[in-house]
Amino acid sequence: IKNMVREIITLQNGRYSNFVGTHFWNIQESSFEYSGDSSQPEIEHDVLFREGKNLLREVTYTPRLVVIDLKSNLGCLPLEGTLYPTPAHQNGGSEIPTWGDGVEVVEASRSKKNEFIKDLELEEQKYYQATNGVEKSNEKNEKQIKAKTYKLEDKVKTWSDFKRLHFHPRSILTLNEEDDSFTSWSGGFEHGKYISYQVEDLVRVYAEECDNMQGFQVMSDVNNGFGGVLTSLMEYLSDEFRGKGLVVYPMLPVRNEKTAPKVRSSSLATLLSLSESLKLSTLVAPMSLNSDIFRQNPRKREFPRLIYDATCDYHTSSILATALESITRVHRCHTDPQSLSNISQQLSIGSQKLVSTGAAIPIPFSSNYSCLPDMLCDHLDKSLWTSLTPCVDDAKSKGDVVDRCFSQSLSINGFPPSAATASTTHPEYNISQIHQCTNLTSVLKLYLEGKYVDSSSVVSVQRTPIKVDTPFPQIFHSSLTSTGFPSNLDSPVMTNVESLPVLTNVMNSNSISSLLQ
Repeated sequence: IKNMVREIITLQNGRYSNFVGTHFWNIQESSFEYSGDSSQPEIEHDVLFREGKNLLREVTYTPRLVVIDLKSNLGCLPLEGTLYPTPAHQNGGSEIPTWGDGVEVVEASRSKKNEFIKDLELEEQKYYQATNGVEKSNEKNEKQIKAKTYKLEDKVKTWSDFKRLHFHPRSILTLNEEDDSFTSWSGGFEHGKYISYQVEDLVRVYAEECDNMQGFQVMSDVNNGFGGVLTSLMEYLSDEFRGKGLVVYPMLPVRNEKTAPKVRSSSLATLLSLSESLKLSTLVAPMSLNSDIFRQNPRKREFPRLIYDATCDYHTSSILATALESITRVHRCHTDPQSLSNISQQLSIGSQKLVSTGAAIPIPFSSNYSCLPDMLCDHLDKSLWTSLTPCVDDAKSKGDVVDRCFSQSLSINGFPPSAATASTTHPEYNISQIHQCTNLTSVLKLYLEGKYVDSSSVVSVQRTPIKVDTPFPQIFHSSLTSTGFPSNLDSPVMTNVESLPVLTNVMNSNSISSLLQ
């Protein structure tokens, strides 16, 4: 019997959160199955997506999404989106006006389109112009784009410069403010009240379409005026949809603030946003590649097989989006899905709703290990993942494990089930109880029970890896193969990584208190 789909509405609030969200939706699109295989996919996409029809009566499949940002951050994306084609989209030219007299066109300057966006538009034009073999032609063009390598680091100015998935035209709400001036938390709160009726209308339409809505996942900037907007949004959602899950992911970019006043302003907005989020939501999981948000020039988080530019939002947001995809799959899997409310109840202890996140991107499995238990035994006295929460370290000094863990949710994606056990254990590792487990779930549960005593744990195992097709940045070490596992030797020729095995953990422990001190 197929599980009833429990829908989620997603909100993205602020420039950096929309960078993360754009990568997140690109990953969703990359994981769609078009092969016609009758086997049931692991991921239920209807949890996040809705069917509709455009003006040509074509079936569309778009995220159940609300996007909030400054108008200046739309870049080359029209306010009404690109889902509903105009004659210009279909003909590859400008629509000719029917007015007989002279027409003066006054048009605001638009951002220059990069090669990736131009290729996407060309693909769509060919689709609308085709009279025969439309699906075959479009599929070929799409494969060519996914196989092409784009160097977008110097081309991406905003999130619309690498967006490949269509949003519903009503999804995008804009604020007419300048980026440099939108730093006040209180000013953002007032702007949130101003656009609240638009948010309410859109959310209500989405909610009424749902048969069994479980709640909301919110990605939001919190270190500027968008933290105030977030509070206004949560006041509405928590009041109008009582009893529904409301999980907030505060997103903090890597910033090297040059002056102490800017650090104080950013820190104040962040603290106010976190404080209000804890009052109004069911769970709060801050995410950043900054090790600290209250100091100037904090160190960035390091991943052994990732080479990224911490000053490039296009890079850093791709890492957070990969982690977010892994973390949230527990809500969208066909086998034993966990609702937003269930996970919130599992991870929150009393009124303590603030949790930390960590990720192994990719999973550090190598030829040194014969099976997953070998790798886990090698990480009993050190962290298996890199912390993604500011002010929360991967582990204590001197190799000690983290502070006491009360509850956690661990997800592993793209790891071969056959590696759960091995016919012969690596000589370096003694045969232990964990080596006697027969599947990945039991291996991971026993590992967590041994390392985090008296901690309750949720374990989610998905065989499907995280897809990182174009335009995901190639920020990977040359030792990685196309499937994201390390080869024995570094390759002199860079191989494009197409998918990643990823492990993530969301944890409620004593160490999270350092963020609020």
